[in-house]
Amino acid sequence: MAKYGKIGFIGIGNMGQAIINGLIESGLVAKSNILAYDSDTKKRAIAKKYGIKTAKNNQDLVAKANIILLAVKPQVIDDVVKEIKDKVSESKTIISIAAGITTGHIERLLGKVRVIRTMPNTPALIRQGITAISKGKFATKKDEKITQDIFSSVGETIKIEESQMDAVTALSGSGPAYLFLTIEALIDGGMKVGLSRKNAEILTKETLLGAARMAVETGENASILRKKVTSPGGTTEAALKYLNKKNFSKILAEAIKVAAKRSKELGK
Repeated sequence: MAKYGKIGFIGIGNMGQAIINGLIESGLVAKSNILAYDSDTKKRAIAKKYGIKTAKNNQDLVAKANIILLAVKPQVIDDVVKEIKDKVSESKTIISIAAGITTGHIERLLGKVRVIRTMPNTPALIRQGITAISKGKFATKKDEKITQDIFSSVGETIKIEESQMDAVTALSGSGPAYLFLTIEALIDGGMKVGLSRKNAEILTKETLLGAARMAVETGENASILRKKVTSPGGTTEAALKYLNKKNFSKILAEAIKVAAKRSKELGK
């Protein structure tokens, strides 16, 4: 990774930290080639934990880095991009993780620059994430490969058309929250039928982990795996009939549509 020069992180929040840690832990990039800045002094102090240097400000960071990763919220992206505009040249690669913000939007603010849009998710914090990647009008295949390298350090990557990015944001970007809500509900349900919180929590987490591994490792369709668990007249069938009666699947699908709509709104 050293051949690409310095990687600069604007934003040292949870996702910024996850990627910094992934790069270091994977050995993909040396600490000396990572630079970071955050307007929050407490977050700048966190950089010391990783043994990386902090820039004086965003402009200083962009001047020193070849690859700039915008790890900030979509609500502040315009302010950050306008601040760094004078320091951005065509030789630099801009990578954004901001939900809803298109490559075209950043290009309009910065001019003819190489922009890559990504959507990672929070399991990147334990290097088990999935990141969707799409390149802008001026980005090259090399920029795309660099981005894949960076995000492969925190999990899997997938290349998609940017027109699908709002859908990705709704499904995998927000997806962990849907599962965490499900975990909460299953634990509460287990307690209501007599389990202790501790046991309900262990059983829930291990069950979901095992089911996810089955889906990935067997490669079988989820509907087939579901049918294998569902014996006619059994407990699973009774529970699934109740969930279907309450439109469980439809509710989840509608939730994803709502999240995708919100992603589009953030880009306006």
